[in-house]
Amino acid sequence: MTNCKLSLQITLPCESEQHYEYSGRCCTKCEPGKYMSARCTGTSDSVCQPCGPNEYMDVWNEEDKCLLHKICDQGKALREVNPGNSTFQRQCACTVGYHWNEDCDCCQRNTMCAPGFGAEHPGKIQKKRGYTK
Repeated sequence: MTNCKLSLQITLPCESEQHYEYSGRCCTKCEPGKYMSARCTGTSDSVCQPCGPNEYMDVWNEEDKCLLHKICDQGKALREVNPGNSTFQRQCACTVGYHWNEDCDCCQRNTMCAPGFGAEHPGKIQKKRGYTK
């Protein structure tokens, strides 16, 4: 008489935003603020490195580099309203006297109304795609 042991291994699906499937394994993605410098192997998990200066990554990822922060170019009438960090993108806004124009994706000088006239739709602050109107 022989003793037989039956072993069942249940593999959970790799569906979490914090994991990815690679070579039949479920591996850990890199957390926000880091990028993946090496994928997992049969014996080790993913290798993650922190984003460098002027870079960020705002999601769990398997990217090979971080994203660059946008530049708030004063020559294009932009100013920084939030410097951002390794997990959050820098935010810019138009300087005083300018407003964000969706058509050109740029800041445009406010129109000066003639005496006795006013703006039909006064400018208001709205945030969209990291820019503030």
